[in-house]
Amino acid sequence: HNTTNTRMNFFVFRFLDRLIYKGYKKIIAITDDVKKVMENYLKVNKIVTINNGVDLEGVKLSKEISKVYLNSNFVESDVILTQVGGFREQKDQDTTIRSLKYLPKNFHLVLVGDGIRKNELVKIVNENNLENRVHFLGIRNDVNSILKAVDYIIVSSHWEGFGLAAVEGMTAKKPVLASNVKGLQEVVKDAGILFEKGNEHSLAENILTLHSNPSLYSETANKCYERAHKYDISLMVDQHIELYKEIYEN
Repeated sequence: HNTTNTRMNFFVFRFLDRLIYKGYKKIIAITDDVKKVMENYLKVNKIVTINNGVDLEGVKLSKEISKVYLNSNFVESDVILTQVGGFREQKDQDTTIRSLKYLPKNFHLVLVGDGIRKNELVKIVNENNLENRVHFLGIRNDVNSILKAVDYIIVSSHWEGFGLAAVEGMTAKKPVLASNVKGLQEVVKDAGILFEKGNEHSLAENILTLHSNPSLYSETANKCYERAHKYDISLMVDQHIELYKEIYEN
């Protein structure tokens, strides 16, 4: 499910993993990037790629909400960014927060999620005097509606195996901006926007480019929406069933 993990750094775990995985007929990777990494790590050639799937209909049918629903101080002319994910090192909300320094004051960020790094993120917000522009929404059960209400969806991860949040954002027919790392590259390239990992300047510049060019904004949003259909959960289910049949028949 990922392009990296701490086990890979230790010889004993690498030895054990290779021993264990020899017993399997097939191994499923969620992207081609993960497949390449694991083929090199495990030294096997029985890995197949079946992409993660998203309930596209669930996103499409989710309730439409206004920006004011997210924060009573918002007005419809405010530009809202969102990032959805656990507050842990991998997700790098830090870069998204810092990007606000280079965006007009009517640009706001809503962070959906929670985790062990929340206090660190609050500290970054305070250090950059962004208390009135960064809004912590906590864990929500209406994420799909939130994605449809905002203007930009950010996935600034340091690493990813796939990038489910990126696909969910694409399904909401909004521009998705993601860090240029393995996993996310495969999902976002030639549809959304890729920016240099950890570079808040690059992220802000890309947002401003989209915002100043409505036709480019619409084109990017439409490309994202079309790309999302490649990851329909029904396709994932069918591919798993076919693989099970292949193994059973052989």
